[in-house]
Amino acid sequence: QGEVRGGGVPEVSAASPREETPRKSRGAADRAAEPETPGRTEDRNAQKVQARSPAAASAWRARAKPEGRNAALNRQVLSLLNKVAPENLKTIVRQFSDIDLHSGDELRSVTKLIFAKAVQEPHYVATYSDMMSSLHSRYPEFPAEEAGDRPVTFVRVLLTIVQTAYEAMPKQLNADSLEVDDGEARDLELMQRRQKIFATMKLIGNLHLRNLLSVKIVQMVLKELLFCNGKLDEAPEEHILECSCELLKTIGFTLDSTPSGQKYMLQCVARLTELLKKHRYCPRVSFAMQNVLDLRKDGWKQRVYKEGAKKLSEVHREAERTEAGALIEIAGARPKKVAQRDSASKDSAAAETARMKSKLRSMISDFLIDQDKEVLAASVAQLKIKPEQQELVVAWILEHGYSETLQKGRQSACALLELVDRGVLEGVAVQAPMSKCMGRLADLQLDCPQAKEYFSFLLEEADKRGTTRAVFEGFAKLLT
Repeated sequence: QGEVRGGGVPEVSAASPREETPRKSRGAADRAAEPETPGRTEDRNAQKVQARSPAAASAWRARAKPEGRNAALNRQVLSLLNKVAPENLKTIVRQFSDIDLHSGDELRSVTKLIFAKAVQEPHYVATYSDMMSSLHSRYPEFPAEEAGDRPVTFVRVLLTIVQTAYEAMPKQLNADSLEVDDGEARDLELMQRRQKIFATMKLIGNLHLRNLLSVKIVQMVLKELLFCNGKLDEAPEEHILECSCELLKTIGFTLDSTPSGQKYMLQCVARLTELLKKHRYCPRVSFAMQNVLDLRKDGWKQRVYKEGAKKLSEVHREAERTEAGALIEIAGARPKKVAQRDSASKDSAAAETARMKSKLRSMISDFLIDQDKEVLAASVAQLKIKPEQQELVVAWILEHGYSETLQKGRQSACALLELVDRGVLEGVAVQAPMSKCMGRLADLQLDCPQAKEYFSFLLEEADKRGTTRAVFEGFAKLLT
């Protein structure tokens, strides 16, 4: 192809398709051997960008902005909420309690995010309610922002958010009330709104089951929804009825387990029965109302085919299923941990009450022997009787007086008057126990014939003392 000339480089002829010898590419070692300067590197990168696209050289590039505290706090909270599950709830609660909150506004921001997440995921409402129940004693209390306001706590902030969401519930919920023209988009929006308000009602019920909402608030909600604030001639809207049924299903067993709650539940059942007879609702709403009536009739036992969120260990332990493949659960029952804690607290309170009663009877017995008024007042004051316990203490002293002999009963009456004179017991606490004894005096005399004479002596002695005259005034007429 060519002749070798002095330098030993072959000469390519004109007829050859290669017009020049290809340049050998440099290896990594060669590139590393050359020192790179910042200016040279930037020029090379700019040339590469210009070679790819002329407009790419001036393209906008995102720069990392410094993250504020609020944004970092929200990101941390959302990251934890995305990991919530019954299996790791204790870990998530501990991580939430480790968040350092500096103000009441930050506490509100965290609580709003938790509430919004709970409403978005109705399947995990019970789990989020357990988390709220655990967090209410872990977060700090911040001072009131304005004079006269109460301190900012997690429970108060949560109740305010729940109340705001409840009050924002639409009075009407149908396709005509939505400002959406497209049919599919309108149906989707309607379904999302329905799910949100039903999740809110379910959350209200679960908060009541965990003692974060009082029964009085729940009854007020039912009065407004189901009873139309006392306007029984009006018929609630269909979505309002569904909200009422959802709330009754969530708290039914617990509300029906107390005398006052059972009385209110009877009114709810009568109202649902009346609405079913007088008005015609769509099948979905009618079935929901009838389901509540059937649940109460069956003792709130229901078959559950789509179970709530549970731990993996609980899933493994479940073996008792019916032939249809459904679990039998009690609708509206408190969680086991809450029920056990309430039972333990009641047992502890009952034991403390029994100990106080025993100590008080011993103090009264000592007074009957030594007649030392100073020792009696000091001993009873050491019991640190709470205001809500004072009526019970007065009832014990009255019972001790009319059940003893007449002589000891008179001394017991003097002990009661002495405690009221010295302010150890408030005069207001005497009214209810005395009224109850006067109302059943005839029955008391059957077991304690000296009861009337005891109360006569008590009222005579009270009339002689200026400080106790106003307290026992009016009971003499009941005695005669």
